[in-house]
Amino acid sequence: DTWKDCVAEMTVDQCRSLAEERGIAAEFFVWLRGRHLLGIYEGNWAFPVLGANGEVVGCHARLRDGRWIYKWFSGDIELQKPTPLVMGDIKTATWAFIFESQWDCWAVMSLYQWHVNEDAMHKGCVIITRGAGGGGMLSGLLPAGCVAYVWQQNDPPGKNGQLAAADHWLADVTRCAGCEVRLVATPSVHNDSNDWLRAGATGADFEAAVNEATTVPPPPPEVKKRRAVTCPDWAELGLVAVDEEDHLPFPSHALPSPFAEMVREVATINRVPESLPAIIILG
Repeated sequence: DTWKDCVAEMTVDQCRSLAEERGIAAEFFVWLRGRHLLGIYEGNWAFPVLGANGEVVGCHARLRDGRWIYKWFSGDIELQKPTPLVMGDIKTATWAFIFESQWDCWAVMSLYQWHVNEDAMHKGCVIITRGAGGGGMLSGLLPAGCVAYVWQQNDPPGKNGQLAAADHWLADVTRCAGCEVRLVATPSVHNDSNDWLRAGATGADFEAAVNEATTVPPPPPEVKKRRAVTCPDWAELGLVAVDEEDHLPFPSHALPSPFAEMVREVATINRVPESLPAIIILG
């Protein structure tokens, strides 16, 4: 299969079926298909995954049980990397709409009528992170002067008092966006913007939510704690001869970089003669 085959599988009738499932206008999905942004992979709704040069390297498909999978069209492992789904010119964007889910994005875009008037997006872009774990995908994408409007889902709290997945996503987005972030609030009675649409939301409702979006302060930088490592005294344990240090040192300096440095670091950290890690390195 290729992405061209997936798009060919997406007929107008399939667009109508998806529209009925999601409560979104069928003509919007027909427009997406025309832009090669929607297809079917083995009977499942699918969206393209683009490589660094804009080529389609795989697809992101939703299985019938609700799970999402990646299918890669290239056997090159270097190309098998999930990327956000982007519409619009990121480099010149003065604003961006950020979504976790494709369905949330399509709901908003359809009510904004961007499939009818694409020129309305010429100063902005839309980014989908393909799930709550994809907030870090924004790193280095947006211009510093851009304003990112984040459409967070209303997830229930995590187990044992942990943060909800949507809160983790928002923190990742805010930390990685590299620009001002504003939170667009979906009424708490709805899970997300797609549910809000199905409950009767209008384009005016979405526009009002954007106008009332509040600035999210960036989270404090993460401080990674280094685990204290206590190494045993190998000589005291009898695993290294006490008089071994009297011998000529192993010529680790003769090893090429970075192996010489590795030998010295391992020997220092573990308090063993350089000959021990050097033999392993040579092996």
